[in-house]
Amino acid sequence: MTRRESPLREDAGALGEFAQQLRRLREQAGSPTYRQLSRHAHYSAAALSEAANGRKLPSLAVTLAYVRACGGDVAGWEARWRELAAAVNPPAEPSGTPPYAGLAAFQVDDADRFFGRDRLVNELTGLVARRRFVGVFGASGSGKSSVLRAGLVARARRPAVVFTPGARPVEELAVHLAAFTGKTAGALADEFAAYPENLHLRVRQQLVGSDDDLLLVVDQFEEVFTLCRDTARQHAFVAALTGAATTPTSRTRVVLGVRADFLGHCGRYPELVEALRGGHVLVGPMDADELREAIVEPALAVGCKAETALVTRLVADAVGRPAVLPLVSHALLETWRRRRGVALTLAGYQEAGGVEHSIARSAEAVYLGMGDRQRAVAKEVFLRLIAVGEGTEDTKRRVARDEVDHPEVLAVLADARLVVLDRDTVELAHEALIHRWPRLRDWIAEDRAGLRVQRLLTEAARMWESLDRDPGSLYRGTRLALAREWAAGAGARMTPAEVRFLDASIRAEAAVTATEFRRTRRLRQLIGVMGVLLLLASVSTFLAFQAERRANEQRNIAVARKVLNEAATLRETHPALALQLTLAAHRLAPLDETRDALFDSFATPYATRIEGVRNIEVSLARSLMAAVDADVRGDARLYDLSDPRRPARRGALTGHVGGVDDLAFSPDGRTIATAGGYFVRVWDAADAERPAVVHKLTHPTITDNPVSVTFSPSGRYLAVGYQDHPPVLWDLAAAPQPVLTAPFTGGRSRAVAFLTDDVLLAADGTHARAWRLAERDAPVEFTPSGGRVHTIAVSDDRRTVATVDAERAVDVWDLTDPGRPVRLATVEHTDAVMSAAFGAGGRTLITGGADRTAKLWDLADRNAPVALSTLNGHLGGVMAVAFAGDGRVVATVGTDGIARLVDVTDLPLTQPTKVRSTAVSSDRGIMATVDVEGVLRLLDISEPRVPRTAWPLRHPGRVRTAALSPDGEHLVTVGEDDSVVRVWRTTNPAAPDLVGEFPDGWSVAFAPTGAFFAVGGATGGIHLRDTTTLEVLATLREPGATGNPQVFTSPVGALAFRHDGARLAVARWNGRVEEWDVSDPARPVDRSGLYPPSVQVASLAIGPAGELLTVEEQGGAVLWRQRAGASDAEMPPVRLVTDARSVAVSGRYAAVAGADGKVRLFDVSDAVAPRERAVFSGHAGESATAAFAADGHTLVSAGGSVVRFWETDADRVEARICATAYPRLTAEAWRHYFQDLPFTPPCP
Repeated sequence: MTRRESPLREDAGALGEFAQQLRRLREQAGSPTYRQLSRHAHYSAAALSEAANGRKLPSLAVTLAYVRACGGDVAGWEARWRELAAAVNPPAEPSGTPPYAGLAAFQVDDADRFFGRDRLVNELTGLVARRRFVGVFGASGSGKSSVLRAGLVARARRPAVVFTPGARPVEELAVHLAAFTGKTAGALADEFAAYPENLHLRVRQQLVGSDDDLLLVVDQFEEVFTLCRDTARQHAFVAALTGAATTPTSRTRVVLGVRADFLGHCGRYPELVEALRGGHVLVGPMDADELREAIVEPALAVGCKAETALVTRLVADAVGRPAVLPLVSHALLETWRRRRGVALTLAGYQEAGGVEHSIARSAEAVYLGMGDRQRAVAKEVFLRLIAVGEGTEDTKRRVARDEVDHPEVLAVLADARLVVLDRDTVELAHEALIHRWPRLRDWIAEDRAGLRVQRLLTEAARMWESLDRDPGSLYRGTRLALAREWAAGAGARMTPAEVRFLDASIRAEAAVTATEFRRTRRLRQLIGVMGVLLLLASVSTFLAFQAERRANEQRNIAVARKVLNEAATLRETHPALALQLTLAAHRLAPLDETRDALFDSFATPYATRIEGVRNIEVSLARSLMAAVDADVRGDARLYDLSDPRRPARRGALTGHVGGVDDLAFSPDGRTIATAGGYFVRVWDAADAERPAVVHKLTHPTITDNPVSVTFSPSGRYLAVGYQDHPPVLWDLAAAPQPVLTAPFTGGRSRAVAFLTDDVLLAADGTHARAWRLAERDAPVEFTPSGGRVHTIAVSDDRRTVATVDAERAVDVWDLTDPGRPVRLATVEHTDAVMSAAFGAGGRTLITGGADRTAKLWDLADRNAPVALSTLNGHLGGVMAVAFAGDGRVVATVGTDGIARLVDVTDLPLTQPTKVRSTAVSSDRGIMATVDVEGVLRLLDISEPRVPRTAWPLRHPGRVRTAALSPDGEHLVTVGEDDSVVRVWRTTNPAAPDLVGEFPDGWSVAFAPTGAFFAVGGATGGIHLRDTTTLEVLATLREPGATGNPQVFTSPVGALAFRHDGARLAVARWNGRVEEWDVSDPARPVDRSGLYPPSVQVASLAIGPAGELLTVEEQGGAVLWRQRAGASDAEMPPVRLVTDARSVAVSGRYAAVAGADGKVRLFDVSDAVAPRERAVFSGHAGESATAAFAADGHTLVSAGGSVVRFWETDADRVEARICATAYPRLTAEAWRHYFQDLPFTPPCP
């Protein structure tokens, strides 16, 4: 049975009431014994019993343990305990100077009680000794001010000035420097505002005869941004400080204390950023040892001692926490006031509220101890000491005494160390009070906007008074309205100066209003007369404006058409100018014809021209080109081709008598050999700006001029060819000079080339020879098909060689075994061939001929080269060719003296025969073409604008049609001869693998997901097959006339899926168009009847909103808008064109390819009124097909035997023109083509 507790004493007072409440809590918990409670509270039964006996206040820890064990409200009981502690153990009256500063910062005179920052002060002192401008950054409450004042300045062995900038930083600087120099503050303030650099001179003047520098410490530098509203004064202050510290003859060392969240504000001043570079210290939290020293040492200095439990608790509460130092200092000050003799105890710390609550408890106690009138005054004082942040935290604000002229309240707040009083100013002891006192935070949040208005009013009133009450500085308009609205509020309190300023502003506004009223009355009398005149004038102006606008539009249209025609004639000779004129014409008058010309800008490959050239050589390794001048000097100029559209001229190779006849780059591009006159020169071109001759080679016995040079693949050997002698070989690795190696036997060597490091090739005009370097007297001869050879080209695969016939042929050879050359194929021009060069990997060959063309050949199958494209543009024969720009650019030189750098990524892809259809994968970027002979070729177009190679599919017999899966991994073909459907895996498009086949196919289409595909048969059946297993998922049947579902009636001519794969459109030869719901491919649902019967459909597609687009066998392209339940009269179909051949859809756009070779692009997002967006012309009247590439904006069209790639995004076309066309259109050229129109360059 529980023993009853002894009754409480009647005179126990507040302690007895507290004990009684604890006992009630125990009863509510079921009256457990104290022994039972002790097991849950982890305190002895005696300690718990004593807590409820009412004789003394129990410790906070015991009280909370008691409450937890009884299941009470811990937070509520902690608040009760702290109220009781404050009443029972009030703080002791101050006796002597406290060892702790509380919320205030340590000052210079407090160095004897400033502990815990030795390491930081030493670091800062050392940095100041090395640098003249230092920044000290840290969060609010990190102790920056104390470190600067009681640390840095107190230890300084030189004169020091410490100040905070306030709202007028230049004046504050002048006031403190005046005390140092003995000058008047007013004169210095005006001087520094006008001439900030004079700060440096004033300090030097004062320190004449002294070896010390002035230490200028600007604490709380962030006030420049929070309190100073005058940007000119801000700039002057910053300029004065940075100038004084960075001038070469400086005698000033400047240290700034800045709150870390204002680091970005410092970045607004470039001179401040430069001065602080590498010269800043970050003030972080104290570690445990530093905190322990800051707690213990000040108490020892005044003969007190902090008990171990207190130190341990304080360190645990504060270590690692930012901005905690003022909280610790204040908590220690309150603990010191509650000390027990000379001991600072944990109980006193808990009574004070600890780190978390001591500031709020102290401020709240002082506030609640005041009367009602004093509380209202205290609220006004606190709010005036706050600078409300705009995008930053709120900060404290130093104000003049006359702004808070309440001596009694200020005295109480100062005694409590909540504010700091100076002779003329007042400020908060620390910003921690803003963040830790809930009541003050609530006051600020009540009316932040009102506080901002009050601050602006205070500054404006002070400025008005300083300008002798100048009327020009009074409030007017919106600012006056805001101030009056705030002043009318219940909580507004204004100083006498603010009242005078606001009253003067109101009177001035009233006077202005009266004057305006009189003026308005007079003006109203004029308005009636002017109204009629204005109406007449407005009508006349509108009519004139309309006429002028129409005239301008007609003029612009005429000019745009004229410029467009002129641009077309400039495509070959001045392509950059032509592109820019086309763009400018379109922007001047955006007509259909200017739009189409814009889209056709790159239908002709773009070429950059270099004039006055007779030969070229290109180093792909360094994107460097050497061009031999066509003049009599024949020097060679070097060009950087990093951007082939803008070749940049570098150095020159000069000095050959009669000019350079031939030249070659070493494999790494760092060495160049030139042949000319009697010499061969070897140049070091590592610095392309300054090539230098390193060797000058002459043969001791051969007197002929060298005519050709070439480097071995390793770069060790240099071969030189002669008109009437065998080649000679120089070993460039020999030291100190190249060595002539053993001679070769044989005929002439008009052209030389290395096959490998040990095989040299030469052409003598009739034969080609191959020497092994180890067998120089036994060359292997091989004769081209035409019997004459004057040039040899070697592929970088070191086995494929091209010999150029003097007639019109180029032979392609396999020299895998140099002893047994094998002729693989021959390609031809219509006139003599003059030059040849291989592309990277030997897959492409370019040849130049006297027929003024250069031809690109696809050597994917070396036994059957395919002509890819023909380059025109030269006015004479093409005598030199080369690849540049990673193979994306072809360089050609004609006898017309022009070098052309042609972007071959825009070249159309030529097929051997006419293309009948195309298929494109939507994701991977693989394309298939089927020609009229039934040959299918695969192309990788993942990057549409790169050189491409076509791989023919080894298909049994001819191909009728084909489809590619969206991921490009599968190809389905339908045989034309046997109607067999074959499925191929196209992971390697050069060699697809056949994975399955089945009969009865006519048309095929992949679902957008790629999971299955549809095959339409000649007998009318449609099978849905799984792409992976090829199993039939479902069969779609058209019911016959008898209704027998097993009877198929009409072949399937075309198939198309909707973009989401949920619907399949079917076009049959009998004109019937069906729509099937295949969202579940195993259970398709017939939705036919949505479209009326039509003529036979050759091609179809489904638009973005499910509308159907069909191409009829007679050529009509129709956009069907009809849905179930609607008649033709309600929603008639829209005919887009009358001569279409195929249709393709991508997003909102439909491309319709016509029989005239044009592809028209329609925006079909509005099915009621589809708009034509572009017309692409490039197939010269040939029937065309179209499909969209994987990127969604590149259109692939095929017409005749040519495949082209078009950009359908006008913005991309315009951006490419501006990225390509160079040089830019000049003002002079603009005036020539656009006459009197203002100069508006199309490209920046």
